This record gives sequence, structure tokens and C-alpha cells, in this order.
Amino acid sequence: MNTRNRVVGAVALVALSLSGPAWAASLGGYGGLALASSEGDLLESTTAFKVFGGGRAGNAALEVAYVDLGDVVVSGPGGTAAIDASGLEISLAGFWPMGGRFELFAKGGLFVWSVDVSADLVGLGFIAGTDSGTDVTFGIGGQFSVSDRVAVRLEYQKFLDVSGIDYDYLAAGISASF
Repeated sequence: MNTRNRVVGAVALVALSLSGPAWAASLGGYGGLALASSEGDLLESTTAFKVFGGGRAGNAALEVAYVDLGDVVVSGPGGTAAIDASGLEISLAGFWPMGGRFELFAKGGLFVWSVDVSADLVGLGFIAGTDSGTDVTFGIGGQFSVSDRVAVRLEYQKFLDVSGIDYDYLAAGISASF
């Protein structure tokens, strides 16, 4: 390694070590719960929920959530089938203050999902299976701070290709910062 690279490396290391504590001190944690309506391609709407938490620095955040997309049961003359989808969401979010206590946000990330499917079919009996994968999720929303630490939020999110099904997710929730 030549002298120039060593100097650049040393300057970068010092800058990172000095800015790290300042960035960590400005990082604010938050967590919350949301109830939702979830609907997949050709599937009826069902009740869903999300438990989320994250770290926010300024107008950027990293959010992690357990998302249950709901249980859907479809019945017909040929039998009954049930689909249960859930998973772990990891997203980056950007927040835009709109004045007062209201702000908009947009987010995008990955959804690590698992889907359980079961069916009781006439003439075939009971069958079941599981599928899993990782796909893209993105969404938009807004939140209103009712106090310095508590906010209510409304968001629309799309979960793409969860076992071949795209889910629309409309949620209302509450979050608390710490």
C-alpha cells in the first residue's frame, strides 16, 4: 500500500470514528403496531397486522417488521382452501415533514416470507404445503404526531410475488419513539 492510500485510509478512519458517536446519538428508535386490510390477486380482503420497529436519523430510517398478511379461506363446490402468508420486512424509509406535526413517508425493501397452504378437496382429501422466498416491498404513507413521542400513521404497501401473489396492504397504526 502506498503512502497516499495510507493517509486517505487514516483520514477516513478518524472521520468515521469521530462522526460515529454523533450519528448514534442522533439515532432515535421507534416501535409500533398496525392493523390492516390485506388483499391478494383474486383473493378476498382479510384482516392483517404488523409489529414494527426501527431506527431513525433525521429524515431517514431503517425499519424492521413482522407482517401477517392474513388468512384467506376460499370455498366452492370442489372443496375448501386456506392460504396464510407472513414474514419479515426490512425497509429503508424517507420522511418528509409537511409542517406542524404531519409528515409523509415512502419506503422500500425486502420481504422474507412464508406461505402455508392447505386444501380439503372433494375426491382428493386433505393436502397441505409450504412455500417461502424473498421479494420486494414498497409503500407510502403519512403520520401525525399526537405528542412528542406518539404518532398515528396510515400507510399503503405493496408486497410483490409472495408465492406468486401480489398483496395490497392498507394499514392504520400507532408508533412510539424512544
